Amino acid sequence: MKQEPTIQYNTAKLKAQWDKIAKSQMHAIRVLTLRSSVRTRGLSENDPPELWKYVVSRSAQPRLGERATALAKRFRQLDPQFVGNPENVRLFRERLGKPTFRETVQALSDRIEDDAELVRHLSKLLKLYKRVPAPKGRNDKDWPADEDRAAHYITRNWIRGRVEEPLLCDSLCFFSDLAIAKLVYFQDHQKWLPRDASHLTKTEPERIAKLYRSLGLIPARPRIIKDVDRQDGLINLIPMKSATRKGAA
Repeated sequence: MKQEPTIQYNTAKLKAQWDKIAKSQMHAIRVLTLRSSVRTRGLSENDPPELWKYVVSRSAQPRLGERATALAKRFRQLDPQFVGNPENVRLFRERLGKPTFRETVQALSDRIEDDAELVRHLSKLLKLYKRVPAPKGRNDKDWPADEDRAAHYITRNWIRGRVEEPLLCDSLCFFSDLAIAKLVYFQDHQKWLPRDASHLTKTEPERIAKLYRSLGLIPARPRIIKDVDRQDGLINLIPMKSATRKGAA
């Protein structure tokens, strides 16, 4: 009977790095969520807390679907203060209150002594006041919302499940940059990376590596999926030789 290679990973090495990798995924989600907030709410990280309080208190609380809820539950196990914890969100909203436009103006005026800075913030507050209310929470298919589909795809699939669960073939942290790049290309274009596109097989992995590093995502050491291809419409994983052993088919 034909012997098929079976992917294996050192259990001790996996357990030693799982928390660090999962926490890097949690950090990346925070980064992407902030980017989305800045874009949809018209705010930046440098805006004063009074403006953030005014806008956030009026925005609809995101509705997390099944997949996002599962992520939030897993992250709460790593960090009880994780922002996705529904109880933390409820308490945060409760403390935040709902300051009026007039109260926000007063709060800015009381704290900021420089007239030019105050005028700048008040001008932005007036623009925020005139904005159409932020859209209600997106569904699970779109969460988290951002224009950068690649960043969200990589972050969402960076590591899945617990150490005790089968996760090696579902977690991109175990994939090479080339393998991730091919999967991202397929997600973006709904077609496989052309075999003769040698320039893409060089530049895309570099772009993907730069992207996940900018998000703070930590890859596994060692990685075990060297490459991917498509056979009969299915994705075929090509493991590193060092990560395989012979097993009965």
